Amino acid sequence: FGFVIYSWYLEDAIYIEELYIRPESRLEGFGTLMVDEVCDIARKAGKKYLVGSVCPAANGSTVSMKALLAYKMQLWRIDGDLIFLSKEL
Repeated sequence: FGFVIYSWYLEDAIYIEELYIRPESRLEGFGTLMVDEVCDIARKAGKKYLVGSVCPAANGSTVSMKALLAYKMQLWRIDGDLIFLSKEL
């Protein structure tokens, strides 16, 4: 139904680099399930924050921003052309 790519970010955070859900599987909760699993991995590794980003110029950026906000992430910082959001784990 899709995939998630993440990496360790800073010393206390995990960063969601990519999250993709096939169109026919969207709005079924698969994205939330995958991010929840990444958060579990991060907690077990001692990480304290989840970080995600949106490039406003990218196709689908509004949908991406809505998804991050729906996951209760909050604006963290802007760096160049990226808007970063974070959430305490």
